[in-house]
Amino acid sequence: TLADVARSGASGHLTKERGFGDVVGAVRAAAAGEVLFSSSELQRLLLSERSEPATATEPLTPRELEVLHLLASGASTAAAAAALGIST
Repeated sequence: TLADVARSGASGHLTKERGFGDVVGAVRAAAAGEVLFSSSELQRLLLSERSEPATATEPLTPRELEVLHLLASGASTAAAAAALGIST
């Protein structure tokens, strides 16, 4: 996808319909540090990034879920610790 292209560190993206002159110009521009995405591609990229849900790097352990549940239900830290049999 276009998002994968951008994440890979690519300087841009050209469609197959582009002519040889466009490709040469794009390579020169990329070598000069320019970013080569069309405005419609940038818009699609930004919209897709907004719509992708954030994901945690690691799922919570069962014990962490217990702590979270207790705290979310209004228990104080001390009450949660007592319920779980741990010291604070």
